[in-house]
Amino acid sequence: MTDTLRQPHILIVSASTGGGHVRAAKALELCLRERYPHIKVTNIDMMEYVSWLFKELYVEGYTDMMLHQRWLFGVLYKLMDKPPRTFLMRRFRLWFQKINMGRARKAYRQFNPDHIICTHFTAAEMFDNARSNGEKIPPVSVVVTDFDVHWIWVHKMLDEYFVADPEAAARLASREIALEKIHVAGIPVCPAFARNYSATDSRIALGLQPDKTTILLLAGGFCISKIDVMARKILMHDIQLQLIAVAGNNEPLHDLFESVVREFPGRLIVIGFTNEIENCMAASDLVITKPGGLTISECLALGKPMIMIDPIPGQEVHNAAYVMEKDAGVMAYDDVGVLYHLDEIARKPDRLARMQEAAGKAGRPQAGFDIVDIIVKRYFPPDI
Repeated sequence: MTDTLRQPHILIVSASTGGGHVRAAKALELCLRERYPHIKVTNIDMMEYVSWLFKELYVEGYTDMMLHQRWLFGVLYKLMDKPPRTFLMRRFRLWFQKINMGRARKAYRQFNPDHIICTHFTAAEMFDNARSNGEKIPPVSVVVTDFDVHWIWVHKMLDEYFVADPEAAARLASREIALEKIHVAGIPVCPAFARNYSATDSRIALGLQPDKTTILLLAGGFCISKIDVMARKILMHDIQLQLIAVAGNNEPLHDLFESVVREFPGRLIVIGFTNEIENCMAASDLVITKPGGLTISECLALGKPMIMIDPIPGQEVHNAAYVMEKDAGVMAYDDVGVLYHLDEIARKPDRLARMQEAAGKAGRPQAGFDIVDIIVKRYFPPDI
């Protein structure tokens, strides 16, 4: 029960290791502010509250693996997917957290929330460890941001778990999380992905031909290898296609895309960093992307099928398997595979429409609202 003399307060904790955890946190923040404006919401990146050493090793180390040593990440992902009581690295991780996350623990106490939502496993582990050591911690909800549930997300002392699909729920249950704590709600996406859009209007707004098949090319935070070359090959391969390429904050990539624009005037537009990626998705018929958990969820929410490429070993392989199981996308291993799948879609007139329908059925555009509804109903009095 919250103190009725003060405004109820929910703290959302993410971590900027890749963009998905932060985007999920932002989605939950926006859903809470829209539906429950009387609740105070604080959304923090815990990497802003850790030591320089922890941030350097954790964030920069992760980034370096994604860019140069993905095989190593795959090895570590499998190695660490074990019950914590049988894995010594967990003890080391907890010790390392204890000496490097004092500021994060102090910040939490200063925020003094009534409920905590974690969209990153490190935050969940910190609160689980604190509660295990006898510290008084308010209820904690964990929102898993991929379609797999690695052991690193599993913390029995915490209160609620929100997962993407029934298989993820079954995996949690097999890892001794009580069924009453598990909710199949989907991965939260921003409220903008729950709206209806006109593809024609969205294309016109972006300066594209309204009647041409449009493909959205997402580089992703760690960038699909030679994605500018892929764009050039797609435009050369099929003159009926037009592309939207999102380069984000990657200025060198933006420049490479611009060179392709000069070769194919009127058929490719380049978008830099944007907080309105839903408009680009709405304009597209198909998305070529890495299979990140949030990106997949956003595509499905808008009914956009995918050609997935360059998955990170581990969670993104599981994400891609989910999409293929739902017939909402295919996997391509290189440029040749991308062109092959584009040809297959073009050769079968109803294939794209069936994939779009499947994507729409698999989407959970209301996931963020569903999650916050459950939390507020369970943990806050009805008269707040």
